[in-house]
Order: sequence, then structure tokens, then C-alpha cells
Amino acid sequence: MCKDGESIYVSIMDFKDHFKKIPRRERDGSRSANRFHFQVDWAICEILRLHETEDDYCVLFEVHDDVVVLDSSDNPLNMHFYQVKTKEDGNWTWHAITNRKKLKNSYAPSIIAKMIENGVNFEKTCSSINFVSNARYEFELDGQSGSAAKWKIGVEEILPSLKRNLLENTRHELSLKKDYDFNKIIFFHVTHLSLNEHSVHVKGKICEFIQNRLPNQRFRVDPFYQTLQGEALRKTELETTETEFDELVRLKGLSKKDFTKILNVSVSPDTNQLWLEIHGTLSNERISAGKIKKIKNAWHEYEIHRVDPSNLIVQKLKQEILAIVKSVNDDDDVTFTELMNKAKSCGQAHEMFAKNQLREYYLEAMILLEYAEFNEQPKLQDIDSQFKEEEG
Repeated sequence: MCKDGESIYVSIMDFKDHFKKIPRRERDGSRSANRFHFQVDWAICEILRLHETEDDYCVLFEVHDDVVVLDSSDNPLNMHFYQVKTKEDGNWTWHAITNRKKLKNSYAPSIIAKMIENGVNFEKTCSSINFVSNARYEFELDGQSGSAAKWKIGVEEILPSLKRNLLENTRHELSLKKDYDFNKIIFFHVTHLSLNEHSVHVKGKICEFIQNRLPNQRFRVDPFYQTLQGEALRKTELETTETEFDELVRLKGLSKKDFTKILNVSVSPDTNQLWLEIHGTLSNERISAGKIKKIKNAWHEYEIHRVDPSNLIVQKLKQEILAIVKSVNDDDDVTFTELMNKAKSCGQAHEMFAKNQLREYYLEAMILLEYAEFNEQPKLQDIDSQFKEEEG
């Protein structure tokens, strides 16, 4: 158990090697789509908070816990574990947190035991163990009342008798050979996120974040949110047996660098004018408004993905798309509808469609963006040449 900025580990390699050795808990397949979206939206709010601090960070999705926050993607030394649970009715009781449900032939682990297990497994680098919910808590506190009014409760505040029982029950449930006292680093939080309107709340948080950091910038909140949420959901839902730390961070994590990259593209207005031209042509070709909207959303997603050299699947597909763009560049009569159909002939696209790794609208957005930019380059060169002639 350590505080931020401290670690018992001698080196970063010790951290990574230990991380690799701890087996990951099996995922609960019963969670609903809304639960996953709520969990991801909470993580986005946490990323916004972390980004305000200027410190490095990396957020892992579904690795050892619902959300794990590291103090670095390259040189981590501290970990914060978060279990995110929604509740439609009522408040959480201490019994619900500590109780083990009866199964057919055994008992399910208690919520608190699963939390503490992470502390045991990562005793040397665990900085905090957290439970987050939209619901409040009805706990018996030591010398206090009104736990349901509190936004954050530490186990240190619980009645001494309950803490003693927790220590004994945890030792038994986890078959521990010694006592682990994590009382000072276990916390229960109430989030401001609404159970059914959490996306609206997150967009509001994004607006506040942008106003504070980039008050004079034009910013596209919806595409930014959709891209960030899409990346987080993809990493949440990805199942992998990968154990190497650096690769696991790439597959299942969002780092400060990743967030900054998405943020910079969302602020950049470079392709706005191109999209307006594309939109007009698509309308003239009688493409439905609904399809144009889906292509536009995919366009903004692709803007993020194409500048990521580590996204090898997109980079490979991009090269095939560019080859098609170059082959039709001299054909002034090609329509956008024909262009989008040509994109479907890519060998890489066929493979990705077969594996459900590619949406049709995303592929169409890819070729439209690359075609528009490719044909914009000569115009920019002509303007530059004209400017030089005028100077001469």
C-alpha cells in the first residue's frame, strides 16, 4: 500500500513484471449495454478531471477492475481501482456491499472482497480502492449520521464493529494468510451522472472543460464525445489474453497522449470546409439525410484514427483507399456514389467486413475524406505559386 508519488517497487520493470503475473478476473457477462455506457461515461469524466491536473495518466478499461487509473502509461508506479455500479432504486447498504449471494453450489464473492482483492494483489502500488455509483449509501458511521447525504465515504468513517467484521470476513473469503488493513484507502463515491441521462451530463462536462482550456476555439462537442466514447467502449469490450504491460496499455488503455490527440483533431477546423463541399455534393446525388449524417459522424471518427500510426488496421486500409483515389483522380465524371462503391472493392475492407470490424459508413467516409484532401492539394499549390509570382 503506498501513497501517490511513493512506491516500494525498486523499478518500473518490477511494476510491469508484477502486473503481468497477476491473473485477470473473469468478466461478468450479465451487464447491460447501458451499464457499459454509464461506466465509460464516468471514465470520460474522470479523464477530463485528470487532464486538468497536468500530470501524466493512463486509464485502463476492464483490466483487473472496471476502471484502473495509472499515474503513467510509460512509467507507472501507482494505481487507483474503480468499481462502477449502477442502481435503479434505493440506496446501497453495508449488507449489500459485504454480502455473498448464494449460488447453486457455492457463494458469489462479495463486492467488497473483489475490491480488496485488488489491494492484496497490488499491495505495493495500490493508492486507492473505490466504489462508484449513481445511488447513495446508507452506512452506519462512527459518531456521524446522515451517510445518505455524503458524496464520498471512507471505510475509516464506518462503525468500528463493522470494520472488525470486514477484516475477519475478508480474511476468510479471500483465504488470506495475514490481515490487510486497507481502511484508509477504500472509498465509496456518489457520481453526479444520471442513470438514464449520463451522456447529456458528460457533454456538459466536456463543454466546461473546453471553455476553461480553449475559450476562443471552435469545438465540435458531439463528434469529440462520440469518438472518445467509441474508443473507450471498444477498449472496454475488447477481450484479450495479452499479458505484456505495454501492449495491454495499447489495447485496453487511454493515455494522456491519446486524449490530447483526440482533443487536437476535434479543435482543428482543417476539414470543416471540405465536409461542407462533400455534404452539398452528396445531397445533389440524392443521398438521404440520414445516411449523410452517419457518414459525417464516421468522418469525424476517421479524422482521429488516421493520425494514429499504431492503428495498423486503419493505416493499411487507408493505403488501399489512397490507391483507389489516385486511380480515379483524372476521371472528372466520377460521382461520390461511384467512389463510395469503389471503396468496397478493397481487399482489406472485405476482410474487415467479414470480421465485423468495419462499418459501411466509416469506409465511405474514409474515401470521401481522402479524395477531398487529395484533390485539394493542387489548389493549395496553385495558390502558393500565384502568391510567389505576385511577390516577384
